[in-house]
Amino acid sequence: MEFETEELPAPTRRRRARKRLNVLAPLAFLLSLVASPLAVVFGYLSIGQIRRADQRGAPLAWVAIGLGWLWVALFAVVLGALATIWLENPLWP
Repeated sequence: MEFETEELPAPTRRRRARKRLNVLAPLAFLLSLVASPLAVVFGYLSIGQIRRADQRGAPLAWVAIGLGWLWVALFAVVLGALATIWLENPLWP
């Protein structure tokens, strides 16, 4: 008694496409390192793009947002201090 055996094709492994890195995330991180409040803007833009397009780079974007807000707060404190000094003594440099 012979059985006919049907040859099945060998299973192929499908490679998952690697997610691309969002371009704005490293840019926002770089801006946050050079004391730019624009890091907040680019960070939030990159987070939105990362969520919509399923890309990588979310940790970079969130760090950039955090550092960007720290820079904004620091600039606000310095500007407030300079305004206070100037209001007390308008002839100060």
